[in-house]
Amino acid sequence: MDQKMLEALERQRKPMSIAEEERLFRGILYGDFGAGKTSLAAEIVRVIGGDACWITTDSAWVVLDKFPDLQEKIHRLPYTGFSQLRSIAEAHDEGIEPYSKFKTLVWDTVSTSTQNTLTKLVEKGEYFPQQQLSRELEGYPQYRMAERGMTKTVEALRNSKLNIIFIAHVRLPNENDEKKGKYAIRPNMPEASYKVIAQESQLIGYLHKPKKSDDRLLQVEGTLTEAAKSQIPTIPETTYKVESIPPLIQQWMSGSYRTTN
Repeated sequence: MDQKMLEALERQRKPMSIAEEERLFRGILYGDFGAGKTSLAAEIVRVIGGDACWITTDSAWVVLDKFPDLQEKIHRLPYTGFSQLRSIAEAHDEGIEPYSKFKTLVWDTVSTSTQNTLTKLVEKGEYFPQQQLSRELEGYPQYRMAERGMTKTVEALRNSKLNIIFIAHVRLPNENDEKKGKYAIRPNMPEASYKVIAQESQLIGYLHKPKKSDDRLLQVEGTLTEAAKSQIPTIPETTYKVESIPPLIQQWMSGSYRTTN
């Protein structure tokens, strides 16, 4: 066996203690309009601390006016494409200011961004008559291109030292889903693109507001009807009042939960 390869394997085999591992939060928050997705993301940014880069596709970011203490810490950029996200991650890790001082990147909303990308692919004018119902509508080739772009982007974000918060609108099952036996409420984007993000996220939270209640809830327990999960020890899989989530994330990131368990 090549000696250099063997030495590389030996270096990789060195065990790393839990204390040495850097905790980075990677999660998806999705739900109805007005469910409090942006507000919850802002509260998570607050407990993480430091500056945040907020990639926006709509006016939901105006909710941040409710957080005057964060105004100077949030740098808002309009979404321009997947390559923009990859460039931010690269600039951050290469120490290029102001990107190097970001601790968190919020993608608000990743669902609208994906749709914008699909629209741009259609507008480029390539037409696949056997796989598109219309020249003006995206078809399988555009979805595949978007999936590849999302995969490259999520890989760049995963390898960065940034905390990542994905925000998405909700997608309810339609008639075709029910015919296929798919009933899950999930983030509103092509299924393949959603799976790319989901597999890299420790938390998938469904935000909703019950009828006849002022409470906003975050479900992190996956069921047959809702996509959700939590791999964070301080947030067992169940449903929480939204305001309880940021302290639990802070507790996990600080490692303090180990001293109380």
